[in-house]
Amino acid sequence: QKTVRVPQLCGLSRADALIRLWLCQLNVGEVVEVPSNASLGTVFQQSHAEGTVVLPGTKITIYVSKENE
Repeated sequence: QKTVRVPQLCGLSRADALIRLWLCQLNVGEVVEVPSNASLGTVFQQSHAEGTVVLPGTKITIYVSKENE
């Protein structure tokens, strides 16, 4: 069974994170927008840590910084 490693997504823009997941044969679980201290539109958390070994197609949830309401 082929496996892939989860890439580092934190610090990337949402668009770059989605491209990187696609290139690594991973799927997006959810994109959760949360107010945070990170730059606007930047991924600051991911559901699977960088380097985690998973099966291709695994869903990875990313947390993207949004403005405080």
